[in-house]
Amino acid sequence: MERREISLHVKQWVQHESSDERELFEVKTKGELVELSTFSRITYTDNNDVKIELKWRPQRNGEANILEIKQPAHSMFFDLSQNTLTPYHTPQGVWQLEIVTKQMSWQSLVDGHQLDLAYEIKHEQEMLGKYDFQLIYK
Repeated sequence: MERREISLHVKQWVQHESSDERELFEVKTKGELVELSTFSRITYTDNNDVKIELKWRPQRNGEANILEIKQPAHSMFFDLSQNTLTPYHTPQGVWQLEIVTKQMSWQSLVDGHQLDLAYEIKHEQEMLGKYDFQLIYK
């Protein structure tokens, strides 16, 4: 097992279905990387003091094809081979959100690693938004 502090640069672009504009949310912070033989995990706190956890299982080629991003209120699973469902609590009740993973790629950088993730969120077949997530850690 390896556990170490890392520097993170996270960018999240959001385009809601009702808008043509893309919003950018960005955080630069420290986090923790835990690497085991069965999975790897990054935890950090975002700009709103929300603890975020990313967890993946490395495959033989070193990349992961399934990623979980967990917040205290909910988790989302990203899978290139199939759409996933996640419950999401709203004032109107619990919605079953469909996560459509469009792209997930990992690359080694000179001094770190980068994850690029593109996905859509739907509710009852209606598009809610398109998202691009980038995480660079060193």
